[in-house]
Amino acid sequence: GYTTLRDIGGNSLSISRALARGWLTGPRLYSSGGAISGISGHADLGMLTEAPGADIYAQRGDANAVVGADAVRKEVLTRLRAGATHIKVMPGGGVASDFDPLEATTMTLEELRAAVETAADFQTYVCAHAYNDESINRFLDAGGRCIEHGFLAEEGTIRRMKELGAVMSLQAYAAYEVFKDPDNIPGFSAENARKGRQVHEGADQMLNWVRDYEVDAFGGSDLWTVDQLPQVPQDLVVRQRWFSDVEILKQKTSYAANWLAKSGPKNPYKEGSFGVIEPGAYADLLLVDGDPTQDVSILVDYEDSIDLIMKDGVIYKNTLGDN
Repeated sequence: GYTTLRDIGGNSLSISRALARGWLTGPRLYSSGGAISGISGHADLGMLTEAPGADIYAQRGDANAVVGADAVRKEVLTRLRAGATHIKVMPGGGVASDFDPLEATTMTLEELRAAVETAADFQTYVCAHAYNDESINRFLDAGGRCIEHGFLAEEGTIRRMKELGAVMSLQAYAAYEVFKDPDNIPGFSAENARKGRQVHEGADQMLNWVRDYEVDAFGGSDLWTVDQLPQVPQDLVVRQRWFSDVEILKQKTSYAANWLAKSGPKNPYKEGSFGVIEPGAYADLLLVDGDPTQDVSILVDYEDSIDLIMKDGVIYKNTLGDN
């Protein structure tokens, strides 16, 4: 039922272009291209024995680890040239990576400013992978306004985000449910699992603050293993702990669409708006057997509960005649 998606760090620029040009059939895809971080940051996917700057290290399509404002600017321009609608940087440590504790802040203020200002020259924006308070605030200091994760943020930082009009891209199911038991995630080391538990322990309080301060928020998954991917719809359900059903639906539709539109002239879909039903908007429509405004969990069983899927006026599913 998703008619529009955002890829926030994967090497999907060619797929995004093919979808926009009608060469592939599928949901619209807003792609940032590979993420950018410093060496020993969350986008540092090199092996321990692999020297920074080696060809294989530098040419990974889904991430790049660089040092210096000029290098960051080059990476941003390279992605924009290839069709990125927005940019992803990683100024803070991550869970599934090996070289960066969650407490680490892995990009300088000058590097982050270079990313934000270069994207702004193209009238688009930058999103930051950041869990810890220091990395979030450094990115906000640099002019960035889109935070991914943020589950270790302090109350004052959440309040600051509200004052600045920043958005929190939330992956509630991953943080609150998957990281309850990170020891059983395939490929996780003991240190990865420790970091996962740390995120889980911070998630509930942070999400309460996001709700209480009414910070702009939209939905994401952050699920990547084969067994996790079918759980993506569960994100709708776990959000009920903090948000109303209507608010959850807005986070997955109109709130998300507002931020995708901030890609400005890099937006490949300029003919109308989406995430809303109104004249001139893209004709996207779901017909649901039930009322998700009263209980959004009915969408988890999407194969049975969604009777019709329309994207841009084209019907991709219609089981109404079967009833």
